[in-house]
Amino acid sequence: MIAAAAMARVWCLSFALIVAVLGTTLVNGQAGENGCSDIFEYLLGVGLDPKSFDSGAVYAAHLDNISDAESCVKACCGNSQCSLAMLDRSGARARCHLVNCVAEGTEADACIAAPNAAYDSYRKRGGDSRTSNDDEEKCHAPIKVGPCRAAFPSFNYDPVNQTCREFIYGGCEGNANNYDSREECERACAGVRADEVSPNNTLLLSKRMAGPMTFEDPAQDTGLIKEYRDSCEVAPVVGPCRASMRRFFYNSTSGSCQRFIYGGCRGNDNNYRTQAECQAKCSENRLPAHLPVMKPTSAEYKDHCLAQKEEGPCRAALPSWYYNSATQDCLPFIYGGCEGNLNRYSSAQDCMRCCAGGSEAHSEHHRHGFLNHHTVYVLTAVLAVVVMMMTLVMGLIFIRLRKARECHLLVDDKEELLPSSKSEKA
Repeated sequence: MIAAAAMARVWCLSFALIVAVLGTTLVNGQAGENGCSDIFEYLLGVGLDPKSFDSGAVYAAHLDNISDAESCVKACCGNSQCSLAMLDRSGARARCHLVNCVAEGTEADACIAAPNAAYDSYRKRGGDSRTSNDDEEKCHAPIKVGPCRAAFPSFNYDPVNQTCREFIYGGCEGNANNYDSREECERACAGVRADEVSPNNTLLLSKRMAGPMTFEDPAQDTGLIKEYRDSCEVAPVVGPCRASMRRFFYNSTSGSCQRFIYGGCRGNDNNYRTQAECQAKCSENRLPAHLPVMKPTSAEYKDHCLAQKEEGPCRAALPSWYYNSATQDCLPFIYGGCEGNLNRYSSAQDCMRCCAGGSEAHSEHHRHGFLNHHTVYVLTAVLAVVVMMMTLVMGLIFIRLRKARECHLLVDDKEELLPSSKSEKA
């Protein structure tokens, strides 16, 4: 009986231990399964540049028995040395490769992305970034996409408006102000402020910063107008990449911010993460209150007011206005959404404010210029006629002299052939 009781206790303890181990395994497995995919960025059609291995990247594992993306990602998630999971589809059967992108002895990311249709890559997001007061300088670095052509959604800290803004990182030659998530960016740079101040004690505006514009310099106003056009009047560009990011663009026709799907690369500036950001950038009060009236003799006036209208090659339909210097009026036209020129305005009022003030002076200048050019043309024509007449007269004189000389030579020849009078008498 005692032996039986002891055996029963052993079985109970063993069963409890097995249940505990299995429970822990299941919990950990479930946690890994639920949380693993959330820390990866999916990059379809992207492989690894061979230069990555020269920079310090190494293979963590080659898993020929894994041929699907989910298992490959799980394998990377469970490997502390894995920074990047790559599914190689170049062969008859897909293979999984795990890569450690952290160069030995440094914390630099050595992996350089490169477009490759045979690969799908899954990039593990980095851990927490910590910034001390000594290295806050990196939070002031501007966005740097880099020359490579991958499409990594990343975040850059803007110290002017103290927010983290999203951008697409090309995959190489970036800078330290480059974070995998908004949370990581905010943890690294929260509280860092811009200390640059303009000479008139006005804080310099960033590209995405809302607020009134109080510039008085016409050159600055002209630059802001161009920025407004590029950011708010062009048609949205999805781009060639195959991501699916919900973004907003400003529709200048309806005067509202609308949603579109961004592919992840090669877009334009009319691309905003939130509707509020779009409205803050492109609302009507973002334009300078007083557009500069340019001098009629300036190059700016010629570019903004004398250039012919250009619809551009794209096929959007954005109602716009251009200044017609012949009628001295602003006329509507349909802008295609890309290229074009500077003689393009979002309203007739903006067009007239910019160009009408210089139209009268330009007309007077044009008239004087026309008279001057006309005088030059007349004098040139008269001189040409005089030269032609002189040439004709000289030609006639030359012809007459030549004929007279030929006649004189003919008479001399005849006299030599006739016998002299003395010979006849003899």
